[in-house]
Amino acid sequence: MRQLAHYALEVKPPLGLISDFVTEPGEDGEAVIDLKKSGARLFVDAARVFALAAGVEHTHTAARLRAANAALNLGEADMASAVDGFMFIQQLRLRAQLARQARVHAHANRVAPARLTEIDRRILKESLRQARTLQSRLALDYQL
Repeated sequence: MRQLAHYALEVKPPLGLISDFVTEPGEDGEAVIDLKKSGARLFVDAARVFALAAGVEHTHTAARLRAANAALNLGEADMASAVDGFMFIQQLRLRAQLARQARVHAHANRVAPARLTEIDRRILKESLRQARTLQSRLALDYQL
């Protein structure tokens, strides 16, 4: 379990101290975030560890988080926020994939924060903070 927790902590949420997001250059030079690698993965990995520790048999990330909540004692509101954050990132991923469906694109999970609406940027930032909270709990639970 400790090894899985260590693996889950390898990727940090792309949140900057000075700027809103830590981005990487896209193929056209635009600053992007990979929502699969730096977004959804954070929730999926944490949910996997929590579910295994709690003996939860669900395979869907949101269901794993909800079912493991009783053993984690994170509180209903905090867990609901984490699930909402995961679902929002998945929604952004799908929107990006649909927008690029007409064009063959190798990086369909990438989104440019500058192209998002202000509300989407704020929700994305809060969603990534929820991932950071889950990672903090993992680090505490497994002393990493």
